[in-house]
Amino acid sequence: MPASLNLKRGFGQNLLISEEHRRTVARCAFTTSTYQTESSVVIEIGAGPGGLTSALFSEGVRNVFAIEQDRQFIPMLNSLKKKLTETCTLNIIEGDARKLNFYELTRAIYSDANSKSVPIIVVGNLPYSAATAILQNLLNCSAKFNAMALMFQKEVAQRICASIDKREGTKGYAKKYGKGYGRLSVLTQMHYHAEVCCNFPPQAFFPTPKVHSQVVKFIPNSVYVSENDYKIVGELTSLFFSYKRKKIATILRNAYKNKNINNSANPNNNSSNSVWLKAGETVDIDFSKRPEDIPTQSWLAWARAVGAILDARK
Repeated sequence: MPASLNLKRGFGQNLLISEEHRRTVARCAFTTSTYQTESSVVIEIGAGPGGLTSALFSEGVRNVFAIEQDRQFIPMLNSLKKKLTETCTLNIIEGDARKLNFYELTRAIYSDANSKSVPIIVVGNLPYSAATAILQNLLNCSAKFNAMALMFQKEVAQRICASIDKREGTKGYAKKYGKGYGRLSVLTQMHYHAEVCCNFPPQAFFPTPKVHSQVVKFIPNSVYVSENDYKIVGELTSLFFSYKRKKIATILRNAYKNKNINNSANPNNNSSNSVWLKAGETVDIDFSKRPEDIPTQSWLAWARAVGAILDARK
């Protein structure tokens, strides 16, 4: 690592030291994928001094959009850009990936390629402090990427990949892959199948973090999720997973009693006429269960039922 680097704690920056590790991350996005590196456009989040960026080009990628918020790294990325061959393109975007409009970026990529079929892959060694917010922005961008490979601290990675189905089997397996099922799992798995691709110990990074890290591979599923579906699922899960050990019925009853449901999905404060209650009954949500016992597809069905009731009232 360059001695002149001034890594900022507020940015949660931990850089991969080894070139082999960086190339492992670069390869993750294309593992079990039908997309070729040469024909794909890669959006890299948190490019830093360009270590992973260089690894992407070494693995055969020809077009990278590198997003970086820390200005000290921009000259290093520009230096890398000048060293590339004529067949490679590096587009540098200085900005915060938590706020970036990824939908507009994908539109620009399609326009530049003169094709909406060009594969767009997202890769990144995400800063720990912003990783969840970045993922939520990617999920909320109204576009499914062809694949993503993103680095998270281990605990967050396992929450993303957790599902009710993975609780079955041995106790150790269930503890590892089912225990963390929650709002982040639901929001992710509406759009993507997520699984851990590789693991990295703290010693793989500079500065050395106190936690292990994992790369999660995201492959889009075949389910269509509208912006409104995603918004309502977000509102539902925001409330219910805040009290995930309580039963759905209890959470609803307390929420209406305290009048703390205030969102577009649920305009009424009368529990007997609740949009959420009526919609849940329509799709057979078991109100005696806890939020962590409701699978992703049921949250989506509930949200769509809420949307249908609201549409009928317009």
